[in-house]
Amino acid sequence: MVKDKTENLRVECLKSASPVRGNGEESFQMWKENVDKMNHGNVLTHGLHHVLHLSCKDPVCHMTCGEGAAGFASLHCSGHVRFYYPDGHLKDLSFCQSLTIHYAGLTSTHLPGRLVGWGPGAILTVLDAELNPLVHAVEPMDVRVCKILEHSNELVTAGMGNVSVWCLTHLICRKRVVEGLGRHVVFTHLALVPSRTQQGLRALAAYGQAVVVVDLTKGCIVDHKKNLHSREITGMVYCPLRDIVVTASDMTIRVWGLDWELQMAFVGHTALVTSLVLCPVSGLLLSSSLDGTLRCWRPEVGDQVQSVSIPMGCSPPLFLGGPDSAGTFFSYSTNSVDFWTFNCLYNLHCRLDGFLEGPVRQILTPLSPPSFQACVVCIHGNSNITVVEAETGAVLTRFQANGRVRCADYCVPKERLLVLTEDGVVSIASTLTSPVTILDEWHGIEHWDWPGGQVEANIGTVCCMVLYSDVIDTPSGQEEWRSLQMQRAQKPKKIKLLHDAKNRFLIILGHCGGCVSVLNMLSGKVQFRTSAHNNQNISSMQAHPNSGYLLTAGEDKALLVWRVFPCAQQCLSLHFSMLCDLPPILLALMGTQLTLALQDPENDTYSMVQYSLESQSRSDQQPNEEHHNKITGLCACYQLSVFASSSQDGTVRIWDMENRLLRILELNAEPECLAYCEGGDLLLGITGDLYRIPHTQLLPPDCRTQPPKTLPPIKHPTPPPTPPSESAPPSPPPAPPFPPKQPTSLPPPPSSSYLPEFLLQFVDEQWFQKMFPDLSTREEQHFAGELLNLMVYMNPDSFDTIVELLAMLADKQVDLKALVLCILQRLGVEEAELWLCPELDSWDSLTEHQPNQHCILRDMATHWLLTWTRKYMVHKGSVFLRSEGVQSLFTPVEVLQYFCSMQRGKQPRPPPPPPEGRKDAVIVPSGLASGYSHVVLPDPKPKPPKRRATARPRWPKKMAAASPEPPVKPAAKPETSPREDDWLIDFWVEPVTLILHEPAPVLHEPTPILHEPAPVLREPAPVAHEPAPVAHESAPVAHKPAPVAHESARAVHESAPAADEPAPYIIYN
Repeated sequence: MVKDKTENLRVECLKSASPVRGNGEESFQMWKENVDKMNHGNVLTHGLHHVLHLSCKDPVCHMTCGEGAAGFASLHCSGHVRFYYPDGHLKDLSFCQSLTIHYAGLTSTHLPGRLVGWGPGAILTVLDAELNPLVHAVEPMDVRVCKILEHSNELVTAGMGNVSVWCLTHLICRKRVVEGLGRHVVFTHLALVPSRTQQGLRALAAYGQAVVVVDLTKGCIVDHKKNLHSREITGMVYCPLRDIVVTASDMTIRVWGLDWELQMAFVGHTALVTSLVLCPVSGLLLSSSLDGTLRCWRPEVGDQVQSVSIPMGCSPPLFLGGPDSAGTFFSYSTNSVDFWTFNCLYNLHCRLDGFLEGPVRQILTPLSPPSFQACVVCIHGNSNITVVEAETGAVLTRFQANGRVRCADYCVPKERLLVLTEDGVVSIASTLTSPVTILDEWHGIEHWDWPGGQVEANIGTVCCMVLYSDVIDTPSGQEEWRSLQMQRAQKPKKIKLLHDAKNRFLIILGHCGGCVSVLNMLSGKVQFRTSAHNNQNISSMQAHPNSGYLLTAGEDKALLVWRVFPCAQQCLSLHFSMLCDLPPILLALMGTQLTLALQDPENDTYSMVQYSLESQSRSDQQPNEEHHNKITGLCACYQLSVFASSSQDGTVRIWDMENRLLRILELNAEPECLAYCEGGDLLLGITGDLYRIPHTQLLPPDCRTQPPKTLPPIKHPTPPPTPPSESAPPSPPPAPPFPPKQPTSLPPPPSSSYLPEFLLQFVDEQWFQKMFPDLSTREEQHFAGELLNLMVYMNPDSFDTIVELLAMLADKQVDLKALVLCILQRLGVEEAELWLCPELDSWDSLTEHQPNQHCILRDMATHWLLTWTRKYMVHKGSVFLRSEGVQSLFTPVEVLQYFCSMQRGKQPRPPPPPPEGRKDAVIVPSGLASGYSHVVLPDPKPKPPKRRATARPRWPKKMAAASPEPPVKPAAKPETSPREDDWLIDFWVEPVTLILHEPAPVLHEPTPILHEPAPVLREPAPVAHEPAPVAHESAPVAHKPAPVAHESARAVHESAPAADEPAPYIIYN
């Protein structure tokens, strides 16, 4: 109690000694008040948010969270335990009110309904959900702190002079470290370091001002670091992303490297730091202090991101812990429990090591056809460029220039990176290797000759550059790009690219002195030059091949819009010019809507203006919606039809096509630049790294769905007037118009809440459901259809999108088969119903009666699609693409098309029609030659015999000995045309044997039974289950004809044809 009073007095003294805010903070507070007047749902803040505050009379001595507690559990000084839901609300557990346990602390495990009670002293017990002891540890040592190992059934305890590893299920001690630790060593904090290839699992145990490093695998002490702080350590955490250890003591937080060298120190708390927690969602470090605040820190740079105060009238937090599976943190003081959540607006997409190199100065997302790989080019620091895959964030290649980089661009179809440095040199590099390979460098471009003659402007050093890609022949460009992928990871040769007659790639340069040069990237020659911006420097340029525009901004405060004609010699034509009040520094174009960022740093004026190139109208922002600091980024998102801007005031703002503010994202950080990627997500640079904001965070809910636009009324064309004729009688005067009839409303139909009994028997019938559909089901299907269409529209080539479609196609409970088949057909899979549905029909029966059936179907779809993707890669010869950083060159839609083609190829081809001139022949399909024999019948209308040589069929040379086989199920009978009934026998009902009229080896002797009538046999053929004779084998029943099953023996009793009559023949297909 004396300690608490002392701390309260200390906190009050610190509050009274706080300095008065300056004018800068007052203006910032006024701006915050204006923002708060907006709709709260349109302002999202990145960081820690207070969720719930619960007061308790019984002081809290320990608290834990996890699956074992099914939320949170707090242990109070009286021994009572209170349980909380994952959202922080208190559970109504009456049995815990009368239950008292005598433990120093509780630790939740990852096993449902299992907790561990430990202390005071040598006590360690596994408890169930009702706090009943299940297992007691045998001969435990003193326990002061307990941690659960992730992805393992082990726990680690530390106390007076020991560190122990226990089996969670039976509490058997596996490792115990006591050597080198005396009774004076009392551990109070514990942090676990996961195992690596060089080292095993380790534990960091802190006592006093020292930390002991213990190897839990070998059971020995690795290191012992003393005097890390001047006072006792009050918090410790390990950061796996940076491989650093963070400790807290008194009012400071220190960061230690691999060799325990001090990297940095966080200073900001004004009282004792009580605990440290690492946020796994954002990677930030959270700290609690007796000054009544929770603060967020960025470990890589050492700056404070956010400071949150506890609710008014509450005691300062003594401990901060979590999060649980739902991402909720907890903190407790002597008389209250508070719950917090971290609202993560952006996540780390790619680490560029910006805290060592410098900030991100430009993010470029080059436009590319859907069949090409989407990439992102990041310019960070002075001379570093990194090419990143847009979807995964994997680094594809890097480039480090000799000087400071002004700008860069990327030609995806040619795999070429264009870099412009401050000395005016343009470097062309191949991105097939990492780092890139320099192919060519262009020096002194301003002195290059141009066949068009002189330009009025003074051609100075190149100061800006942009690439204009006009890809018309996409298939040839894709084929060339795929051939380039075969050279990946190989050093490319320094050869010029082949001339492309249809696809054009122009490098457009802006010079100091107001000149614009256009160079052909393939030939490297100047194609066109023109003067611009009143002979003043060009500050920025943007190319928009989709709309055919080029935008240039200069120091003369003018904006020029050019039309680009890539195939013409004079490829630039001035289309529109506009003079601005302030120098435009950032540009963004979407369709015909142009947005400019204007700012005057001397007068602290920052605004954005929208112009319509079609109507030439201007839209300004509201004064209370403008940024109040330097604008750092501006871009347009075609998928969402919005603009986005970033500023050093720590916000990203979303604007619609009419320059109206839709949403404010408070980042608690300074965005350095931003750009949209093709999926609709927003990429931005923060502290030198690349971060990503999902597109779901960009628009408020009421703006995500737009009402359908009303169509204008149909205007019927008026017929031309006919010339008046003299003989025509005068037209009578028009009759007065009748008053319009008012429509009478029909009486509402009687609503019935039940179905007649005689219709109940037809409820499950398909025709009944079509006649009387369930309205709620139709609304749900319509909603699901809208979601699927949006998902496919946002990312049609995504692997996850196709997996979700396959899972819905296999799930018969959701009843979205027709919708999914329609979407697949729109994507290009024409035969999905014919081949995909039979493949997926069995999945539903395999997952029937499963609680998470759709999740299992999604996993099965993922495995199935990956398997066929590998088959398609092998089919296309793309196994070489397994190197690191390279993803599949094929979209999932191509894989589905390949599967359908393979299934179609497995089907047997129908037999060709017989020759028109002969009706005494049977065509033997090649696919059935191994399973059936075919009977040759004579012509139903025999002709008189003629004396001529006998034409014998081509008999097999040799046949293996017949062996008995198990019965084979006869095949189904195909449909035949009436014309075929005259000469074709139904041989599909029962397999029969080929009738030979003479032995195969003896070709010069007639068979003795040719002139004898065939006997009538009523039983099936004796060799009906034997395989049919192959064309190169001899027939085993050459001297005995086989009867025809299920047919009359009329044709068999007929006399055989004479020797001079041409014998019937067999055509083998």
